[in-house]
Amino acid sequence: MPLSLLGLLFGSETEYTVPLTVSVSEALGGLSRSLEDGDGDDQVMLAIHAVFLSIWTTVWTPTENNPIPCPTERCLALRSLNRGGSLAHPRLVTPEISRFEYTMRLTMLRQIHSLAKSDYGGDLDLARQSMQRWFTEKVYSPFNTIRSLQRRGSAIVFATPSAPRSWWTDRVNWTSLLYRGNAVTLDGIRQVFVELERLTISQWEDSVLMGLNTRAEYGSSIADDLTNTDVGYSFLTDPRNKVFHSRDRLAAAILADPRLRAHFTIPTEDGSGIRWSRPAMREWLAAYAKFEGLQCTRTEMLAGAPGRSTELHSMNYCNTPTRTTRNLNALDKYISIMRLYTKTGAFTGLDKMIPHALDALTADLLIQDLAVARPFAELAVQTCHPNREEVVDLYKYRLFVNNTKEFAAHDLTGIMECLTLPIVGFGLGINSWRHIHRNFSRKLSNRAEEMLQESELDTATVLQYGHGKRVDDSIYGLSHDASMGLPEDILPYYLDASTDWQVVGQVVPGMCFHFFFWRSCGTFVLT
Repeated sequence: MPLSLLGLLFGSETEYTVPLTVSVSEALGGLSRSLEDGDGDDQVMLAIHAVFLSIWTTVWTPTENNPIPCPTERCLALRSLNRGGSLAHPRLVTPEISRFEYTMRLTMLRQIHSLAKSDYGGDLDLARQSMQRWFTEKVYSPFNTIRSLQRRGSAIVFATPSAPRSWWTDRVNWTSLLYRGNAVTLDGIRQVFVELERLTISQWEDSVLMGLNTRAEYGSSIADDLTNTDVGYSFLTDPRNKVFHSRDRLAAAILADPRLRAHFTIPTEDGSGIRWSRPAMREWLAAYAKFEGLQCTRTEMLAGAPGRSTELHSMNYCNTPTRTTRNLNALDKYISIMRLYTKTGAFTGLDKMIPHALDALTADLLIQDLAVARPFAELAVQTCHPNREEVVDLYKYRLFVNNTKEFAAHDLTGIMECLTLPIVGFGLGINSWRHIHRNFSRKLSNRAEEMLQESELDTATVLQYGHGKRVDDSIYGLSHDASMGLPEDILPYYLDASTDWQVVGQVVPGMCFHFFFWRSCGTFVLT
């Protein structure tokens, strides 16, 4: 959204006239000069900030000749038009408004910190008061206008009945339906999972391990302290899991193989030794990113209810300096991810934790990835990008990394569409998969309904304590199962809901990940 606003302003002189104030024109000119001079990223970001700040701290007064003077409103209006000229449905416009709103909030936050440092001796409260009117509702400003449009759009969306996207064609066994007129069968979905498994194992063995027989044998149990908030902690660094402490498995195996050693190393300048080859490292990082994308797709499609892409791509496998709640945990027989539901976080101040159990293959490959491949990926990034600390941190903390950057929604949608198009007959992206998954899971794996009923019961045992279920869940008798603010009785239902879907999809469920091994031929069996 911010890019579309900048594009509108830069193209307005020749294609579309947008009357601007002097301050906005000057800020836009400063950005143009910064881009033409090839300034660094920090200078360009400051110039962009100046443009946004000038737009969003201006009172735009409508006139007879200019009824929509605010460039933000104009941009939103243009983005709300379909190609045929009709107006988009409000449910498609409200996400666009939200993106503008959050960009406005971030712009004001940055300006508050800047003013506190330059004008108010570090006093953030005084700086906030000076900027208050530009991010407060019911005070005329571009922010207030955007918030009013968001409320109006949301009201229309909630009041307008939605036509069904899906129609069941099998109302006995619930194995086939129409999604927007396209036929979808459960057998087709299962074939997608089979192909996804084949591609993932092939990418891991052929491109990431490059044919090397390297593996971390972790046995039948993995120790994990869910209460440990030390920076960098995960079950991979837990002192009880000694098998994960060796971080040079893949590097040592490469150097021990003459063919790979010749590919990945070059002589030093003085000829006294060898060093890593940057081109070879970059090639490997690209192959590793493809594997990461497939693993991310498996997590999205097989770990129970699909998550939103931003929540999936921002997960950390260990504690970071700013986030002491990691998203990857070993819970007895499960390897689970704790997805953060952030959609309502801005209103409640808290992010809701939602557990998902990984299927057996994804869980094992994820452990092998983090124990074997990720240390080598960190080495490769330090070799290719030695001065980019933010990239190094991605590989150090993130669960999935897309070749020096985070995954985005279009990355995952692209993988899913390429995978499903030849099997299902049309491409399933993130949004369509959420709807189709819910259709099948509602009929074939409805453990979630049991979970919700259980969570709301005030049982006789609970009432004997003199308080209700909510107080009992949040205060009394907590164990590791009550982590992340979830009631102890409910956490297993979340994990079982994931494994129920895995059974429906005919993949080895997460509860079995300790009891199987997979072989290089691309098949795996229970032991």
